[in-house]
Amino acid sequence: MGRSKETQIRIINNTRQEIVNTHVYGVDNYDWDGNSRPDHNLQGLRISQGGGTVQRRLEVNYHARNCPFNITFSYSDGTVDEFRINQKHAIGWCDLNYQSIRKSHDTWFWRDGDKTLVVQFHNTEQQVQTQLQNDRAEERNKEGNAAINQKRYEAAMKKFDEAASLTNQSSTRSNIQHNKSRACNEFGKECLQKAWDAEADDTQDKSQEAQSKFDQARSLFQQARNLYNSTEYQKNFNLVNLKIEGNRLFNAANELEKEAFKLFDKEKSDNSAAQNKYREALVKYEQAVKKFEEGSKIDGKFGDSLKIARELVQDVNKAIDNINQAELNTNIGQVKIDDEKQEKRENDEAVNTNLHEEVDVTN
Repeated sequence: MGRSKETQIRIINNTRQEIVNTHVYGVDNYDWDGNSRPDHNLQGLRISQGGGTVQRRLEVNYHARNCPFNITFSYSDGTVDEFRINQKHAIGWCDLNYQSIRKSHDTWFWRDGDKTLVVQFHNTEQQVQTQLQNDRAEERNKEGNAAINQKRYEAAMKKFDEAASLTNQSSTRSNIQHNKSRACNEFGKECLQKAWDAEADDTQDKSQEAQSKFDQARSLFQQARNLYNSTEYQKNFNLVNLKIEGNRLFNAANELEKEAFKLFDKEKSDNSAAQNKYREALVKYEQAVKKFEEGSKIDGKFGDSLKIARELVQDVNKAIDNINQAELNTNIGQVKIDDEKQEKRENDEAVNTNLHEEVDVTN
């Protein structure tokens, strides 16, 4: 090749994102000398954010006109800058002739000395404002994590909500959601333990408080699993759901049992209404037992609920048996009375017959 002229290109990345790759194309072999060409020296570069700089030598053909090439810059956040320029502008032998193909950042060009072309990237004003908001989001995210470590779970959740409202960056948002799911899960476990404690308190009736905490725990576990896919969160949700559903069945059975008790009258020969209520209660208690049995395989705290439900299944079965026995006794007594009445009628008829016969004889 003929005579060549040394040029330099200096690339400065003043954005907040790393340039993770470069790709050069649209190169004419005639324009360059040997290996000192852009598709060799500028291919596959990584340039750190916040002022990272790369400088390369590009040997241009003395007789070539402009020495243009295309170059693509790919950033860590997925944005891209792509343009076409004339390298011979570095020595002032032609215009830059900048042609933007894809633009994500502000791009500045100037000559430095008699052979160096400088390319400098900056965030746009909108990107700067977005980044400032993202920085605030990151700060709220850190505060939320600190609150989790202090077991201030409600405060942590509020911090994560604030953080999520401040950022549009998918990676930051994903991290915030993961952290909020942790807060929801930990808060849920705290509420669940308070529910168990309230239910086990034998000094006073705290059943309403316990149910409220069970419901709160379920809501928190549901939030956790919706925010982040975790087998632990799903397990916790399933566990509290078994308890809540078991309690619902147990309470429904208990109300039916009370109604049956009111309906039962041992003096009546027909207690079918009470018996039907007891049978409805039995079905509900047995369903509750199944829920508590399933839960006890995961957590031993279901043990007390399971024991009580099983005992009530036995009690209701006994009540049904008692009704059956009472009805049987009533029916037997009624048969005896009917037999006695029949025997009396037969005796009375015999006496009347004898009297009639005596009257006839006398006449």
